[in-house]
Amino acid sequence: MEIGGFAGTRTLNQLIKSQLLYQLSYEAKSWNGPASERRLACQPSFDSVPPRASLPFGLLLQALEPKLLFDFVNLLPPTFQDVLNAQTTLSGVANRTLVMRSRTLDSMSGARLFFKCENFQRVGAFKFRGAYNAVSNLDAVAAANGVVTHSSGNHAAALALAAKLRGIRATIVVPRDASRVKVAAIERYGGLFEFCDPTIASRESTAERIRKETGATLIHPYNNPFVIAGQGTAALELLEDMP
Repeated sequence: MEIGGFAGTRTLNQLIKSQLLYQLSYEAKSWNGPASERRLACQPSFDSVPPRASLPFGLLLQALEPKLLFDFVNLLPPTFQDVLNAQTTLSGVANRTLVMRSRTLDSMSGARLFFKCENFQRVGAFKFRGAYNAVSNLDAVAAANGVVTHSSGNHAAALALAAKLRGIRATIVVPRDASRVKVAAIERYGGLFEFCDPTIASRESTAERIRKETGATLIHPYNNPFVIAGQGTAALELLEDMP
């Protein structure tokens, strides 16, 4: 069964190797299919599994919704190596922001405080790190269909800019009561936007409709391993600069 289109990332193979195949092997134990298919599903050797290929899970995968697999993959926690990879991806693109101190706040708090000034980051927020890392990890097929998200703030502008830098379409679902300044920023960075009711349910359902209609990849504001890894580079820089 071809599952190459459901994740659209170059690192799908690694994700499968680390956790997805292991999880599916447990599901196979209670599956009533032929023993040969169960053994194939539980096969511990991953060397023959090419990225974005037809994986030999037979009816096991056919019984599962592709979107459920997509959601499972995107819930896998990133590793420290993912943060290091994100740092490489962001090098020369994201600003390495200053770390500043305040004697007054140190005195008031009785501690030594260090401030990572991500207000000087592109789009004025650390959210650019995660959005750019996520967009950069899309393969060519997924990128051609663009990206979609729901956000009323900095992630919206960050994804619009990240998509612009890669030359792909970004559609942002924005609640009708969103700040006009935020909407103007999305438009300035080249993002398309669609208004929705100011509820989480409306945001998510509108984004899902656009995803289905256009084939765009959903880049969730925070529930995405590449977004998380990208944001983690801010802490990595802080620890490097202030060991």
